[in-house]
Amino acid sequence: MQLNIWRCGLAQERPLEEWLPVCRDMLNAFFLPDAETEAAMTLIEQQWQAIIAEGLGAQYGDAVPLSLLRDELAQRLDQERISQRFLAGPVNICTLMPMRSIPFKVVCLLE
Repeated sequence: MQLNIWRCGLAQERPLEEWLPVCRDMLNAFFLPDAETEAAMTLIEQQWQAIIAEGLGAQYGDAVPLSLLRDELAQRLDQERISQRFLAGPVNICTLMPMRSIPFKVVCLLE
């Protein structure tokens, strides 16, 4: 039942001001924040708010479909993931692209 309500609500175009609280409401409706998910949920909400703020700053007043906001959010989150700290933990998994200057004595390659 709740999914149907969300599906109908998200299908409607809205002005940017009305989209602002939707991200937090949706995260609260579908996810329980805990130590593992809180950082991801915060990042999603911050990026969502930044998208809305940029549109409002540009004085864009027309109704906007969710698909437009979703695509921009996905692009920003992909960019955020790319810029995460490189070699931040005791075990690091990465592509071969940034491997040209690894400051370790042991490097294991998985096939």
